[in-house]
Amino acid sequence: FFFFFFFQAEDGIRDRSPSRGLGDVYKRQPLGYAIGNSLEIEEVCETIKGKGPLDLEKICIDLAGNMLYLANKGTIEDCREMAKETIKTGKAFNKLKEIIKAQGGDIAVIEDNSKFEKAKVITHVKASKDGFITHFDTKGC
Repeated sequence: FFFFFFFQAEDGIRDRSPSRGLGDVYKRQPLGYAIGNSLEIEEVCETIKGKGPLDLEKICIDLAGNMLYLANKGTIEDCREMAKETIKTGKAFNKLKEIIKAQGGDIAVIEDNSKFEKAKVITHVKASKDGFITHFDTKGC
């Protein structure tokens, strides 16, 4: 099982404070590259297929590993390896499809991302120099 938790603070910024374990929310740290509901879901689907951004994959593996550890499935290292293997074998994506189907959703949409409804405007932004984005007002765009 892979669970994706996306939390946003009232101020709309993700938490950048050092990790305190499973309860840490990472509310001020941008993950992945996508902004917007369907684009983020596409990115999650790619991530659990093993083709997504490494930062998002790492936090998913850490969270899943921590949940397996809390369920007494092994050492934290073993549990994180189980999470990695779940992505590698395709079990994570298959489980997502099962969950969507059980809720009456159309799994064809996550099997073929081109079927997602797209925003009227999608803009690719290329940085003019190396660095990190520390804040982006996605609601103000």
